Amino acid sequence: MKTALHIIFGFFMICLFWQGSLPAQVSNHSTNLTACKSGYPSCDSSLLTEEQSQQVRVESHRRNVGIAEMGISSCDQSILTESEAVALAVANHQRNVIACMNGYTGCEHAMLTPKEALVVSDAEQQHNNSQCMNGWQPCDLSRLNIQDKRIAAAAEKQRNIIDCMDAIGSCNHGALTDIEATSVADAKHARNFSDCTSGWDTCNHSKLDPEEVRVVMLTDHQRNYSACEDGTGACDYSLLTISETSTLQRAEQQRNFNACRTGYGYCDLSRLTEREAHHRHEITACCQVERLVVSSGPF
Repeated sequence: MKTALHIIFGFFMICLFWQGSLPAQVSNHSTNLTACKSGYPSCDSSLLTEEQSQQVRVESHRRNVGIAEMGISSCDQSILTESEAVALAVANHQRNVIACMNGYTGCEHAMLTPKEALVVSDAEQQHNNSQCMNGWQPCDLSRLNIQDKRIAAAAEKQRNIIDCMDAIGSCNHGALTDIEATSVADAKHARNFSDCTSGWDTCNHSKLDPEEVRVVMLTDHQRNYSACEDGTGACDYSLLTISETSTLQRAEQQRNFNACRTGYGYCDLSRLTEREAHHRHEITACCQVERLVVSSGPF
């Protein structure tokens, strides 16, 4: 009887162990199948069933075809079908034509048909013309005809004038005519005058004429007065006239009184005049009476 019970108990434990390990085995097989289908190194083909092996072969072939269509060198063309090999040849040819038309480094002129070579040659000529006209590199001036060379030279001259007028570092002053050099000098002078009237550090006061100096002094003075009026840190009170100082002092006195009277803004009681202080006390007392009446309510 004990022997029978031992056999039954052992069978029961085996079943429990088998049921517990089954999900893990299924999970491992599923992970391995995914790795094999994806071509991962972790794939263990010995764990695959015949059906799974066929699935892996199909996925591997499909992946190889996709790699071939993208022009990746790791493609194994030996396992392509005839139809796939033809489709690959067509895709490679079209990709090469596009590369040649756009001037890409992967272009192989030897793969082009005679008609394609003519079209590509025209495209390359137009691309070179555009590069030269815009002053971009690479530009092969030797491939331009006489008229295009003249146009390119005129465009380059105009670009240099603009660079000189705008004070860009690529300016070549030696390529300017006397009239162009005068225009560039005038533009430089006007730019310096603008910098000075704007109060910028790039201003060179030594380049100003007497009238410009007078204008700049006026604008500097007005800018300083505005800074003092606004109360900004850029104000220099020592540069104000007596009249301006008096005007600003009166404005500040009125502002301080209003702040003390209304309770809004910075108030300095010590700066109130005797009259302002008395007026403030009257207003304060009046307001206190009004608040008292309001808080008391109707009789």
